[in-house]
Amino acid sequence: MAPREGWPKWFNQSVHFIKERVEIPKVAIVAGSGLGSTFQGARFLRSLSFSAIPHFPVPSVEGHKGVLHAALWEGVPCLLLEGRLHLYEGYSPAEVVYPIRVAVGMGAKIVVLTNAAGSLELERKPGSFMALSDHINLTGHNPLANPDALFFGERFLDLNGLYDPLLRGLFLGQAQALGIPACEGIYAGLLGPSLETPAEIRMLQGMGASAVGMSTVLEAIAARQMGASVLGVSCLTNYGCGLADEPLSHEDVLRAAKKGAVALSSLLTRWLGSLGAKAA
Repeated sequence: MAPREGWPKWFNQSVHFIKERVEIPKVAIVAGSGLGSTFQGARFLRSLSFSAIPHFPVPSVEGHKGVLHAALWEGVPCLLLEGRLHLYEGYSPAEVVYPIRVAVGMGAKIVVLTNAAGSLELERKPGSFMALSDHINLTGHNPLANPDALFFGERFLDLNGLYDPLLRGLFLGQAQALGIPACEGIYAGLLGPSLETPAEIRMLQGMGASAVGMSTVLEAIAARQMGASVLGVSCLTNYGCGLADEPLSHEDVLRAAKKGAVALSSLLTRWLGSLGAKAA
C-alpha cells in the first residue's frame, strides 16, 4: 500500500518521513512490555525515535523505548517497533494504533503484535507462548469509532479470522521444532492499568479467554482494516490474580518478559525464514 491522496495530510507526512529514510517493509513487528530484546536476531539498518517522526505519539511506560528500527531479519525487510502506546497512558484509540497504521501505510503486509500477558489457565505456564486465535475486546474502545478511520477502510469490519491461521500455524510449527512450549488461545484485552481482581479473572475464564493483557486488540483491528495479515503472540509472564499465591507487580512482568524475549527472538527468526511467498 502506497501513500495516496485519500489519506489525511498528517498521515502522509508520517509515511513520507520514514519512507525517505528506510526500505519499504514487508513485515512490521511490535515488541510488547519487556520484549525489546526480541529483536536481537535482526540486523538493524537505521533507527528512528518515535519523537523524531512527525505526528508520532511517544510511549510513557517503562519497558517501551519508543524507537522504530528498519531491519533485515532472515532477509525480510522489517519495521521493528520497540514500544507501543496504551489507552491507560491517556492516549486515544487513534493514537494507540497510529504507529501500526503508518507501518501498514508504508507497505507492511504482515503485522506481528507481541505482548506480555497473564495466563488464565494453570496448564498454560509462565514462560510459554500463546499464538492468538481470537480476542475479546473489553477496553471499551475501538479505533474504527472515529470519523478519521474512514480514510483507512471499511468501518463495519468483519473480524472473522482476524488472526491469520496460516501465520499462526507456521509460528506454532516452529515452536514445536525448537522445543519451545507454545499453544493457541483467546486473548482478553482490558483497559488497565490496574491488574485484574480475582473476580475479574473468573469472569474472563467464563468468557473463554486464555490470557489477559492491556494491548494488542486495537492494533489488530486497525491493521486488519488496512488489509494487513495479523499474527498475535503472547509471552505468558505470570498467572492471573488468584491463580497463584505470589503478589504481582509491573516489574515482575518486565523481568519475566525479558527472559522470554530470548526464546521469542529464536522463534521469530525461524518463523520469518518460513514465510516464503506469504511475505513476498
